[in-house]
Amino acid sequence: MNRTGRFTLRRTLAFLLFFVGIGVAAAMLAADGPRSSAPDGFGPDAGMLTVSDSSDTDGRWVTADLHMHTCLTDGDHPFHEVKDRAVGFGLDVIANSEHGGAYTRDENCIPWDDRADVEVLGGPPGGAGEPSTMWRWQSLEEHAWPQLEAARTRHPDRLFALGLEWNPPGADHVSVGIVRDGPEAIATFARQFDRRIADLDGPEDALRAIRWLDQHHRGRAWVLPAHPERSGSTRVEDLRAWNDAAPDVAFGFEGAPGAQSAPIRGGFRPERAMGGTTWGGVGFMAAPVGGIWDALLGEGREFWLFASSDFHRQTGAFWPGEYTRTHIWVTDHTLEAVVAGMRSGRAFITHGHLVDELEIRVVHEGVGAYLGGTIRVPAGATPELIIRWRSPLENPAGDAPEVAAVQVIRGDRTARAHPNTPAWSSTRNPTTRIETLLRASEAREVEPATEAKGPLLELRVELEPISSSGYLRVRGTNHEPDTPLHTDPDGSPLPDAVALSHWMLDRIFLGGSPPPASPEALLAEAFRWGEERAWSDLWFYANPIFMDVVEDE
Repeated sequence: MNRTGRFTLRRTLAFLLFFVGIGVAAAMLAADGPRSSAPDGFGPDAGMLTVSDSSDTDGRWVTADLHMHTCLTDGDHPFHEVKDRAVGFGLDVIANSEHGGAYTRDENCIPWDDRADVEVLGGPPGGAGEPSTMWRWQSLEEHAWPQLEAARTRHPDRLFALGLEWNPPGADHVSVGIVRDGPEAIATFARQFDRRIADLDGPEDALRAIRWLDQHHRGRAWVLPAHPERSGSTRVEDLRAWNDAAPDVAFGFEGAPGAQSAPIRGGFRPERAMGGTTWGGVGFMAAPVGGIWDALLGEGREFWLFASSDFHRQTGAFWPGEYTRTHIWVTDHTLEAVVAGMRSGRAFITHGHLVDELEIRVVHEGVGAYLGGTIRVPAGATPELIIRWRSPLENPAGDAPEVAAVQVIRGDRTARAHPNTPAWSSTRNPTTRIETLLRASEAREVEPATEAKGPLLELRVELEPISSSGYLRVRGTNHEPDTPLHTDPDGSPLPDAVALSHWMLDRIFLGGSPPPASPEALLAEAFRWGEERAWSDLWFYANPIFMDVVEDE
């Protein structure tokens, strides 16, 4: 290896080994509680459960991915291939949500300069020797929408939606969807409110955009901050402001980023990302108990967790539906029903197909609530929590995933935060705690296995007496508590940067293998390790159930 090659290799190793320090810091952060680098801020048992709304039991689960890319923007694959792959991996609901701005290629990865039949309307001039670019509002109308309709023709049993990865003024990317019969609505939104297209630069412009969606497309739109921790520019203040401005549109976030097979999971650069890393593939806003998501839920906000593949290419990411899924309860086979299901909060996310059926409910004296719902109980009540799930006999990696442990997380209701108060920047809910750690080995079999799925398993636990209003949420993993590099003694996920640090140290200094021949060889090994790590580290996260204490009647 020549001198330049050795220098480049050393720089590559130094960059990756930087995660040793980051990993240690993240581990300390996880042990001490969440602190932010941003401002401180399937069916129920008949006869045992009474529900007030038939939609609680009359419906079905669908699997969704609402954020993926093609070569219409910065992806590497044609539009039709990405959608067909998503169908092949079993997704029911598929939304194309690509960047705003202007890009150089069509839906089949052909440069606009090679398309004599296409008139590029008003795109930024490429300059001498640079390719022509097309504004996204034009490509949404003239290229993405026809491709979406073609996908609907090929796959009439699936639901396809058109979205945008919005560049909001003053914050990181946001996945936006508008369910309409044509592309005009989402194209108009891109043209008027994307900061890479329009002259926008501040938080008030972002609020104006969200209010526009609420005014014109309530019940047909969603606003989900995508990988909100990645750049450190999306703050908890933004989430509160957006949710206050339009709770029927800005009702959640992508708490588990895409790029799950990258060695730096989620693509989170430690010097920029809020929290510096992910925990079991989930970001800083959702993973630490008592962190930002718990702070929002403690205020009584109906603010739900979603996940997506954020697929661009196969290197460092999985195809839509291959690894990451959002499961949504719907009462009809329409996109409007999907939006209603998302808004209701009856949803959960999975990695690696750890479970493909999950039902969680809290029951007191025959009355209960499901995910996203509210149960009203007298003070001192001890409701029963019922968790049922099935896991597939084989996931796309060829493994048979199994749940090992389930955490029951409880938090109390706190006061609603308001602008210009210290609470508005709060990133913590100190009342949140792990109430119970359940072992899957204690579950009982309710129904036997099927050809494709394992048995229907059930865990029941009596909750501690409820003295004040609050909420409950559940997450599970394929790891036992205190699994090295995966979970702590309470069963919570450990920082992913720690695992990368250990792999790098073992690979370079301790493993006894010959050193990598080049930086490229080391990087290829790191990506292979990242994919193996992802398939070995599986989680599900469910949205909360609220519990309100009421006076005895």
